[in-house]
Amino acid sequence: MKNKKTALWVLILIVVLGCATYFFYAKNKNSLPTDKIVAPLDSAVVYNNADYGFTFSLPVDWKGYSIVQNTWQGNPLTSAGADETGPKLLIRNPNWTSAVHYEDIPIIIFTLAQWNSYTAGNFAVSAAPIPATELGRNNFYVFALPPRWNFDYSQGFEEAENILASHPLKTFNPILTQNQIDKTDLIRVDTPLPNQIVSSPLVIKGEARGSWFFEATFPVILTNWDGLIIAQGVARAKGDWTTNDFVPFEATLTFTVDKKAYSNKGTLTLKKDNPSGLPKNDNSVEIPVIFAK
Repeated sequence: MKNKKTALWVLILIVVLGCATYFFYAKNKNSLPTDKIVAPLDSAVVYNNADYGFTFSLPVDWKGYSIVQNTWQGNPLTSAGADETGPKLLIRNPNWTSAVHYEDIPIIIFTLAQWNSYTAGNFAVSAAPIPATELGRNNFYVFALPPRWNFDYSQGFEEAENILASHPLKTFNPILTQNQIDKTDLIRVDTPLPNQIVSSPLVIKGEARGSWFFEATFPVILTNWDGLIIAQGVARAKGDWTTNDFVPFEATLTFTVDKKAYSNKGTLTLKKDNPSGLPKNDNSVEIPVIFAK
């Protein structure tokens, strides 16, 4: 009888321990080791980029991160392709030093037109036969990871991978300049977009009311950070301009920039043609641009 009671208690103890073990592992089966847990959004460090329209959440121990601005280069693969370029931002671990290179989190930024051309196979951004990975998009840009970004296995590459696995990039539509907003019923510029990286020759496309033209053209001017004109020309209507409706236009500017200038920012100005010369008939729209280094 005593042996039966002992056996019963042993059986109960085994059942209790088994249940406790089950619930423990059931609760933690999806957990990562503590050194790989990404901080939730409400306790994270958030990088906000208003120029291109995205935020990026980082763990709290990334406080003090830095942003390294660079450019990506695209090489044509087909007759429809062209030399392309655009912004490349590196989110840099605060522990990065010249002696110990922690893994950067790179984000390459395409315009929608560039991304469509890229995914169609018209140009490449890497020699590797691996495509860039889209992280998100808004009404103007596509944000992507470059091919083989982590193949150097730098210090902290696993942490960078885990951060990206938490889907930290969120997008919003960048705000147009007030000048552009005020003129949207008169002229709309498709390319370049605000704060787009540009190089020579710069192709300008969009649409404007027929009243913006005179003899099917209107002036376009490109200035540098100091306001000095570095290129000027005319945009030409791609249809009948003798209308009050929107008419497509296109222009091309060739220019050079001082690589040692204080800033690589500039302004593209599209001016309403004003044959009367009267100030009351003047009008223009300004697009901030960034010159490729």
